[in-house]
Amino acid sequence: MRQMVNLATEWIKLHHRMLQTYRTETRAYADIKRIAALSPHLLEDLGFEDISPQPSTGVQVWTRAGITVMIFEQADGADPLIDVAAQEMIDKL
Repeated sequence: MRQMVNLATEWIKLHHRMLQTYRTETRAYADIKRIAALSPHLLEDLGFEDISPQPSTGVQVWTRAGITVMIFEQADGADPLIDVAAQEMIDKL
């Protein structure tokens, strides 16, 4: 019985750590997305490298330490679509 309680406790601790990591990453991605929406050029100040294809495509791609920010300009002049993803997520596509 005690072994089962210990196992359950370890399982809860593991999932708590995973949830905390997820929340931290989600918050960080939201902050990066907000910066990209307001002033994409500030990404360079944060250490991101611009690896965009041709400027005329309307797509900007920035990368840093396994994080990729993609900014898609809208043809109708609406706010750009912005996506932030970890490289391991992109590799799975």
